[in-house]
Amino acid sequence: MSFASGCAAELAVISLRPAPVHFGMTRELVIVGGNGERRLREAVCAELIDQARQGGYFHVVDSSTRGLRVTLRDRQIETDGFDLPLAIGEVGLWIDVHQAGDDKRSEVTLEITVFDATARILVAAHRVVAGSGAQSLSDVSAVDRAVRSATQKLLQQITPVEVTRKVELDLRDRAQLPILEVALDGNIARAREEMKSYLEQAPENATAIYNLAVLTEAMGQVESALSLYDKALQLSDNPLYEQTRTAAATAAELLPQ
Repeated sequence: MSFASGCAAELAVISLRPAPVHFGMTRELVIVGGNGERRLREAVCAELIDQARQGGYFHVVDSSTRGLRVTLRDRQIETDGFDLPLAIGEVGLWIDVHQAGDDKRSEVTLEITVFDATARILVAAHRVVAGSGAQSLSDVSAVDRAVRSATQKLLQQITPVEVTRKVELDLRDRAQLPILEVALDGNIARAREEMKSYLEQAPENATAIYNLAVLTEAMGQVESALSLYDKALQLSDNPLYEQTRTAAATAAELLPQ
């Protein structure tokens, strides 16, 4: 590839976009308990575990059989003296599930409260409703469809989405262009090593540090890339550097520890 004068060049970086309901980077969900008809709660737990497994992002464990009682107060939960079955990095789910409707439609409402291992509420009573056509509320298959649909809606609202960002490279130092051409031709690993060698000769070159950060992020090493973005920003107040660093930091928040 050759660079046309005055044109920008972008590198594709795969990252995660936060879900509409975002509670951090955890992928470990523990169902602690809940309220509502037992069959419905069991159906929701089973659906959460199954759909999360299929989706491949969250890992869900059902610990609701412990019989823990939870009281929600402001931004904390109270557990009647029992310890939460949560480790650091896990979040708990308290599931209230209700069934309503008439002779034509069965409706299932889930209210999910999300909290961490310190009993701090992260998402308070997030409500998801799903309905399914039915002849009557006694139509078990229709209720099951509503449970499945409500669970799917919930996971869609809390699961980050993998996206491809186009990250602009800094082309102002023309001596770096042959290295960047290697990256744009698909050999990012080789370009990264060549940019490291380039920096050994010019360790304070903000452009090279920034481009190395982009190459590093494109290889999936987001934390290392953030350090390089910070170093580039110490040497230059280029708005492009700040914009790219902010997007990388958002992606880093979603990575598992």
